Amino acid sequence: MTIANAISTLRVNPTDKEAWEIIYTSYHTELIAYTSSLLFSFKMSNQDAGDLVHDVFVAVIQHWERTATVIDGPTELLAYLKRAVRNRLIDKYRHEKTASSLLAFLSLTFELAFNTDTNLYRRIFLEQVISNLQPSCKEIMQLYVEQDFAPADLADRLNISPTVFYARWYRCLERARNLITKNVPR
Repeated sequence: MTIANAISTLRVNPTDKEAWEIIYTSYHTELIAYTSSLLFSFKMSNQDAGDLVHDVFVAVIQHWERTATVIDGPTELLAYLKRAVRNRLIDKYRHEKTASSLLAFLSLTFELAFNTDTNLYRRIFLEQVISNLQPSCKEIMQLYVEQDFAPADLADRLNISPTVFYARWYRCLERARNLITKNVPR
């Protein structure tokens, strides 16, 4: 049975164990790696990765009838599971100091960064900064500024692991910062 077949089966019979087993075995390892990379990026204990992924699967199974309405196929299911893992991480570490960089990384959008005069800053950033970046940074920063994606959503959209994306993201921000400071009179 394929993942697409499993999803179709679960639409008819949400308690089908074989269909859930296909989904679990197909995505478990990838979600553990994804969760571990998020935990590693933010120097958090990696021992929670398995528990977090397990909790996400349990929640999806419990709320499948509602979840199924937003899942069209395997790609959407994986994106949904990754988003659920990120949300579990945020919930789990919300009140711990080590979570501050994780929360900022996962949720900061351009609009939140510049909550006043957003359109003015967006135009300046696009015209003066992004246009002068190298192509790999230009793509990331354009999506961030124009479409208001959070960095975690950008990693998913570009199909880059969070650890690799996080390093690239800060390299691009540093280049943008250097362009800004180089052109600002002192």
